[in-house]
Amino acid sequence: MMSVWARICVLAFLLFACSVQAQSLAENGIQQVVQAADIEKPAQIAGVDLSGWDTLATRAEGIAETGAASRFALGRIRAELVGWRDQFSDALGTNAHRLTTVQSQIGALGLAANSEDVDPVIAARMAELMALQDRLLQPQLLAQEAFARANGLVTEVDRQQRALDSQRLATRGMSPANPTYWPAAFRDVQTGLSNLGVEFWSISAAHNSTDGLVGRLSLVVAALISAAVVLTRARAWIKLLAAQTLPTSALAASALQFVISLASIVIPVLGLVLVVLILDMSGLFGPAGKRVIATLPFAGGMVFVAKWLSDFYFPISQDDDGILGYPADVRGPARCLTVGLGWVLATAIAIDGLLSTVRAEAVSIDVVNLPLQLIVGALLWRLGQLIEHQASPNTTAIFNSSRLRVFIGRAARAFAIAGPLASLLGYGAVAAAITVSCRCIPGHNCCDCGASKTELRRDSPRRSCCQRRHINP
Repeated sequence: MMSVWARICVLAFLLFACSVQAQSLAENGIQQVVQAADIEKPAQIAGVDLSGWDTLATRAEGIAETGAASRFALGRIRAELVGWRDQFSDALGTNAHRLTTVQSQIGALGLAANSEDVDPVIAARMAELMALQDRLLQPQLLAQEAFARANGLVTEVDRQQRALDSQRLATRGMSPANPTYWPAAFRDVQTGLSNLGVEFWSISAAHNSTDGLVGRLSLVVAALISAAVVLTRARAWIKLLAAQTLPTSALAASALQFVISLASIVIPVLGLVLVVLILDMSGLFGPAGKRVIATLPFAGGMVFVAKWLSDFYFPISQDDDGILGYPADVRGPARCLTVGLGWVLATAIAIDGLLSTVRAEAVSIDVVNLPLQLIVGALLWRLGQLIEHQASPNTTAIFNSSRLRVFIGRAARAFAIAGPLASLLGYGAVAAAITVSCRCIPGHNCCDCGASKTELRRDSPRRSCCQRRHINP
């Protein structure tokens, strides 16, 4: 039998061997975990959540493949895709300066590293620089791929939206002349106005509690005063500039005056854009208010274009009969009608912005637009009659063709009838395209309820919603 000391020695030897083996296994395991972590660690773009992007892109690809989404759903997914696309566009230049430096270092070592007898130190340094260059290029490559993916998805969504718009133009809905739908339309307008008031009051009260309301209101008042100065004085200054005698030929002077006159549209619209930005930064408007004030440049642009057309084709001066040579008794009424059309279209755009804050049904939108379409039709009819009028006998105007006047006048009167008639027959989208061009503001649901075709079962509430909105599932 083994002595006690022999047993102790054997046990100590076994414990030592086991500890060495355990340490070796632990070190190998740690090294394998570290290597696996290094291999599996994905490349990232600074400040971009690639996992969130992949989730959204997968959802957008599913929508694009099925082709079953509504216009409302397509509009929302498109807005998100555009935001991601802008992020990836900004990330295309990631590590650009570092890459320039590293590439310069690689170029400096290029000749020595490519020689036959390469110094091991230089070869090792070259390998380090090449690995560093590959690592710095990874965010750019990821951004390029993601940008291409986002841009392609936006294009696919736009294609589906155009197809839905074409289908909507050919789809007949309910007639807005039916008094049954009038109360709902009035409630939608009332709800939109109420939402604006409640939102503005709540935000104002919140800022008042933090003593920041006075400063914000001062900013809004300053913006409105600046806009008033730009809108009232800029057009007058441009008119004076355009009326100046230019030391050039008559044809060149006319062309230059035409270009200068266009500034009477551009400058006021830019002023309204600046006002919208200031109002947005004031923090006094929520989502509903921002949608409404976003229509200011478009509504104002309609008015300024109408004023420019009236000044150019129907001047108010008795000594200037314009390029069409109409007599004064024709220019006066035509000028008023043209400006009136601009104000009616501006009102339509503002109302469309208001209705974009509520989930108004298609027939409610048609009911609200019908009076505007009738007014536009009446103005266009009368304007068409005046356009058909002959030029003054003693005019020196360049364009005095009677056939062209008759053609344009009859076309205007045809549109004046077609717009309201299409609306009364239930083709609201066609009527809006002809007379009141109130296209949807981003985020406006228009005629869509957001349901996909898989949700449109016969017993589904979404199907009845779509039927009320005149959508063919």
